[in-house]
Parts: sequence; C-alpha cells; structure tokens
Amino acid sequence: SGGDVDQWIYFYDDDDWDDEHFGWKEADERFELSNSLAIQANPVEARIHTLGNGDFRLSTESSSIEFTVDTEASHGTIQRFSWYKHDRQLNNTLMSLNHQGDLSIKGTFSGGGADLAESFWTADELEIGELVVVDPARPDAVVRSSQAYQRSLVGVVSGAPAIVLGGKVGGVAALRRLWGNRVADAFSTRQEALRTALYAERDDLREEAARLVSPGRFASYVMSLEGARTRKTRAGGDDDPSAGRSVRERSPGSLEEVYRQALLDHEERMSGLALERFFEERFVGIALAGRVPVKVDASYGAIEAGDPLTASPNPGVAMRADRASVVVGTALEALARGEGTILMLVDRSWYPGEAVQIAAASETARSELASLRRRNAELTERVDRLSAAVESLTRRADLPEVAGLLVPTEPSR
Repeated sequence: SGGDVDQWIYFYDDDDWDDEHFGWKEADERFELSNSLAIQANPVEARIHTLGNGDFRLSTESSSIEFTVDTEASHGTIQRFSWYKHDRQLNNTLMSLNHQGDLSIKGTFSGGGADLAESFWTADELEIGELVVVDPARPDAVVRSSQAYQRSLVGVVSGAPAIVLGGKVGGVAALRRLWGNRVADAFSTRQEALRTALYAERDDLREEAARLVSPGRFASYVMSLEGARTRKTRAGGDDDPSAGRSVRERSPGSLEEVYRQALLDHEERMSGLALERFFEERFVGIALAGRVPVKVDASYGAIEAGDPLTASPNPGVAMRADRASVVVGTALEALARGEGTILMLVDRSWYPGEAVQIAAASETARSELASLRRRNAELTERVDRLSAAVESLTRRADLPEVAGLLVPTEPSR
C-alpha cells in the first residue's frame, strides 16, 4: 500500500497465476470472483456464483434465501431494496421494496392467472368454479350457494388468480390482526395436528427434527457434514486430519448457540408451513374481477356467450339468469345442454331481468311512435296549407298552360 501503482490481493491455485479464484483490486476498488464463493454457516452452505455469460446467482443448501434490512432497527430513515437498470438514477429504478413491505414496480406486473381474487374464510370444502354466498353464521366468511337466484351471492372460487388480496400472513399475530381472535384461535387449535401431518408427509422435515433432538446429535451431524465436504474437496480421503476440524475447534458455548438458533429456525419454519397449510384448508380465493372458469347447468336454459349468470338450484352451480336477480358475471362461452364448465367474465351486479328489459323496450317504442305521429300531424297540416295555396293560385290564373302545370297533391295520411 501507499504507492501509485496498481495494488491487489489475489488467491491462486497451486501457484498458477492464470488460475485466480478471487481477490481485492485496490485501484478499481473491486472484489473479483472467478467462479463461486462458498459461505459456511454450519450446518448449511451458501454460495455466490459468477457464471460464464455474466449472470450472477445465489444458491444455498437451506430452504430459503433471506434479505434483511436494518435488523437492529437502529436507523430512522427508510431502508429499501432497489433494482436498477444501468445506474442508480431515480428514473432507472425498475423495482423497489422497502422495510415496511411496500413494493413498487415500474413496468407491468404479470401474474400466473387472469383474475383478481380475495381470500375468504370458509367451512366448506370448495372446488374451483363453484359459486359462493355469504355465510349466514359469520359475515366475513362464505359457503357454497344452495338456492336459485340467491341474493347473498358473492362470487366464484378462483383457481389460479394473478393477485390475491388478503392472502397469506406471516404469523399468528398478523392472522389475529387481520382476521380476529376467532380465526387465530382456530389456527392455534389446529397447529399441532398440522405439524404432525407435515412431518408424516415430508422426509426432510423429519430428518431435520431428528438432528435437533439433542445438542449432541446436532454436533454429530455437523461434524459428519463438514467431514464429508472436506473429503470431497481434498485428496486425503477419510484419513484427512482436517475433516470436521471446525466442530472440534469450536467452543461448547458457540456450538450450543448454533444449536439454539437451529432450533428456533426449525420452529419458525414449521409454524410457517403449518400456517400455509391452515390457509389452504380454511381460506379460499374468490374472484373479484377478470376471467375465471365457472360451473354451469344449461338445463334451466341454454347459455349463450353474453348471457348473465346467477345461482342455480344446484349447489355451487350457475345458470342463465332469466329474471331480476344478483348475477356473478357474463358468460364468455356457450353451453347448449347439460352441466359443464365455461369461461366467465366476473362482474357481480344487479340484472333487471328480461321482463323489465322488454317493458323498457316497449315504453321506448311507444314514446317513439307518439313522436312520429305528432311529426306526421305537423307535416299533414303543412301539406294541406300548401295545397290550398296552390288551388287558390290556379283559380286566379288566366293562363291555361300554367293552370295545367299546377296540379294539387293529395296529402298523405
């Protein structure tokens, strides 16, 4: 250091200067990485990769990659993650996520579906495309429709919404805040059964829990994992004295700390997975706008594209609306007979019915007819006046040839 020349620190493989791995180049104030950087945090490993095509990638043996801002809450200013194009100019910001979870995107957000949905609590086992109504037992929940022209009709169960309002929450506290004590207590009651089901279904969760039965078993697992990694990267094989060195050199206090953190991470993971399963069981996305498949029955009238759809006598099934009622949307496809599933444009609204529409059309026709009759009377009066004037001029004219040209016209009635 201290000179004008370019200075750096590089790490090489077997004294081969052409096989550099990574290093700090002071002149450019740049950290250079030729392949990947492994970050060891027992018992898992994370890597930073630089690919040959210039792409950058993060990978981990854990179940997630986390980005944390201001973990100590020591700053009063807003912290955020930002993605830029070219440079950090404000007009080059593509996406921004602040510490409160507010996400801003410059361009168009494209989800996997074609509708906007909202989460509702339900006690029914609902299927995609079924109609739902307000649950009479609780106003913030829905149940399957059960009557024709049901006035409490809410919407249709979405299958793959692009956006879900009131979707999954991050914990029991948020669940209680958004949905109240009743839902939060229901989750607390179900949580142990949900965790048991998850352990029964997933080998990785059972293996992780088994490693955390005691600090000793956890230490044995970490040692075996590090030994396997060391044998993989060195030529010493099973006799390599460095295998598992980091565990043997680790103080009991630090290992216990790692164990406690691993326990906390596992509990947090299980609580999150149980909450996700709880949402899958008890919440359903109801389409508010967009295109969705809907179950229909044409036995109550053939359905054409453009027909309004409402609840039928069949539970959860829609039909063509033929009278004034609440409708859930407009059919985008036809169904001549029987039951089936068609595409529908969601538009919950009030449909006045065909009789009302006919009455309105008749009133319009009567009004137009009266207007035409008044206009005809006015024109008849004008024609009569003109005819009288022509007759008067004809009688007073002495020129036969002119009189012959002036022929009165009979007024049209």
